[in-house]
Amino acid sequence: MIADSWQIALCLLLCCALLIGMVTDLWFRKIYDWVTLPSIFLAWFIRWIEGGWGGWGEGLASGLWGCCIGAGFLGVFVLWKGGVEWGEVKLMGVVGAVLGWPRAMEALVLVSLFGALQALIAIVVRKICRRRRSLGEEEEERAIIRERFSIPYGVSIALGGIGSLVWSFWIG
Repeated sequence: MIADSWQIALCLLLCCALLIGMVTDLWFRKIYDWVTLPSIFLAWFIRWIEGGWGGWGEGLASGLWGCCIGAGFLGVFVLWKGGVEWGEVKLMGVVGAVLGWPRAMEALVLVSLFGALQALIAIVVRKICRRRRSLGEEEEERAIIRERFSIPYGVSIALGGIGSLVWSFWIG
């Protein structure tokens, strides 16, 4: 029964962090450290209490590996290509720390799929807006269209993290 309580605590932690991160990313285009860093450390602490050091799929070791995989994958994009901010990297670290090693990989796949869907929606909306405007539109108007119809990646991370959480309960 106590193990179930810790699992519920981890799920609530993930849902709260993802919801706050998604909302702040949508409104302010920023995911704050006061959301991500305490969430990562709290997830590690709960995993340590629940399963000790553990192994690959449980305990603190699983949370550490999951965090490294989640944050490391997006961190490569920040350093190499850009487009992703450090707040998103840390939010993906929260997902990995809570879900642990094997589930962090599933979350990465879902986050990538939601990100691809998000990009397709943004492309379609931009094309529709361009066709409605005159051919002589100014660079300022293009920047406005780009800003209005860009969805921050925190949304994909939140949807992928929650989707992975639901998937893990469904599959077992």
